[in-house]
This record gives sequence, C-alpha cells and structure tokens, in this order.
Amino acid sequence: MSIQRRILNPDQSYTFHSYFKMRFSITDILQELGVTYRKASLQIPRHEGFSAIGDLSNRIDRGRRRVLLTSEMARREILISPILVEVADWVDATIEIEYGVDVNQYLKGELDYYLRSASQLLVVEAKQSDLTHGFVQLAAEMIALDQWTELPTSILYGAVTTGESWIFGAFDRTARSVTEDLKIYRVPEDLEQLVSILAGILTVV
Repeated sequence: MSIQRRILNPDQSYTFHSYFKMRFSITDILQELGVTYRKASLQIPRHEGFSAIGDLSNRIDRGRRRVLLTSEMARREILISPILVEVADWVDATIEIEYGVDVNQYLKGELDYYLRSASQLLVVEAKQSDLTHGFVQLAAEMIALDQWTELPTSILYGAVTTGESWIFGAFDRTARSVTEDLKIYRVPEDLEQLVSILAGILTVV
C-alpha cells in the first residue's frame, strides 16, 4: 500500500497566501490540517429588508464605469468595500482590514476583511481572479479562526470574491469539515441576494 507524501513541511512556516499558491488538491491540503472538504449547496442564513439597495447598486455601477478594475486593490476599493461597509452599518458590525492572525506555523497571516457582530463573524478574501485557489486560502483562514476566536458559534462563514463574483464557504467546527457552496453570486445581478446573505451571516444567533 502506497503512503501519500506530505504536502506541508513541518520544518517550514506557511502564511494564508501560501495556500493560494499551492497547486495540490484542496482535499489533500485540508486533510493535512485535519479537516475534510466537500462541495454542496449551503443553507446560508439571510436577513431581508435592506432599504438602500438602489443607492448601493448605483454607487457600484458608477465605480465600474469610471475605474479600470485591473488590480486587486481597485476591486477592493470599488466593488468589495462599499458592499461590506453598507452591510456592517445595517447590522451594526465592525470591519477590520488586513487583520493579523497567528495560530501556528501552518495557520497565520492577514485576513483581507474580518467582520464581527455581537453574535457572529465573517472573513472575506479578495482576489483579482482565480476563485478556485482563492477558496483554498479562505478555507485555511476559516480553520485558523476556529482556534483564534472565542465566539461559541458552531459554524464559521467566509467568502472569496473578485468583487464581481462571490463564493461562500462554511466551516463546521464540530465535524471539522469545510463546505464550498455550489452557487456563485454575481454583482450587480445578484447584489440584493448577496447583501441579504452577508447580513444574515452576521445576525444569525
């Protein structure tokens, strides 16, 4: 019987971005972190009733017309931050940008966006492109938050996004399993759904 070769070197240190650059199977990478992986439809909480969706949509449309979205920073400024700020204001959450986490040699680095409410948290990883490998990085960040946060919630949520496309993930802390949602939410087409999901995650008890 063959023995699978280790992906993570115990003599090396890894940041969250290291996982984005890896070209191994996400299943194999997460297995080394003691976590299973699956892709399925997530039942994500939603919070309806956001009244300023028209203003937010117009702001994003103006940005898309005026700014060349050729870098990750441009996408963060024009597409991602406006959405997160509006949601945080709606549900009374705080946002930390480039939030540092250091759990161990395999799980450390900075989270692009770290949102916290009284009952929940949410990590958002911004990418210029390549959501597939971006989700691997997001998974590592959610696994790290499991050990970092003191919130007793059983499910941790995250999203990886280019600003125009959003994919959600969930980490079941008891089962130690990461689920990648099958659906991709598009901006501006799915903006109302996206906002309701972001707010729903931050308000679920």
